[in-house]
Amino acid sequence: MFNDAALKKLFELSGGIPRLLNLLCDRAMLGGYSQQKALIDANLVAAAAQEILALPTKPAVAAPALPRWVWPVFSLLCLTIGVLGALWWQSRGV
Repeated sequence: MFNDAALKKLFELSGGIPRLLNLLCDRAMLGGYSQQKALIDANLVAAAAQEILALPTKPAVAAPALPRWVWPVFSLLCLTIGVLGALWWQSRGV
């Protein structure tokens, strides 16, 4: 099912870690199936590794932190709106 070069590539890429080896073999066999190949070669293993081990092409960047004053101002604004709403509700005269 795997030729010698593919087995060497699998060990090189997985470092002998069973879970990673299983993922690489599964993806390489899927690639072999899609290409209708009975023998998995090192190229299929390399393609499987590219899919599984690929790092994100664009590093994640954290959103800039808000200034410290934003939350207190927002809280005060919400409180003010709540108090004004309550005063308006009571002044409607039921």
